[in-house]
Amino acid sequence: VSRQEELQNVITPATTLALVSFFATFFVAENPDSPVSRVLALVPPFSALTMPVRAARGDAAPWEVPLAVALLLALVAVLVVVAGRVYDGAVLRTGTKVRFGDAWRAGRGR
Repeated sequence: VSRQEELQNVITPATTLALVSFFATFFVAENPDSPVSRVLALVPPFSALTMPVRAARGDAAPWEVPLAVALLLALVAVLVVVAGRVYDGAVLRTGTKVRFGDAWRAGRGR
């Protein structure tokens, strides 16, 4: 962001996703064996908060916890690459707002 005041607009999607994940834990705690709870416990980023709830209650199958961790680590690896390329394409630009596509194309793809 070019100004401090714009920061809140940029982090709103991440904050919303974290809040949705947090509130999903209440649903999973009440309905640990529902299909929705099983999916939420495996799909990142929800799995970071919902799988521990299912595992602590003993409702998660032994294979679900490693799968959730592997999927979460895979998402982290992908996001690091994407964020690095966008950062590389936008870090030295000043003035107008840099669109995501422009920053992606300007970044060095390896």
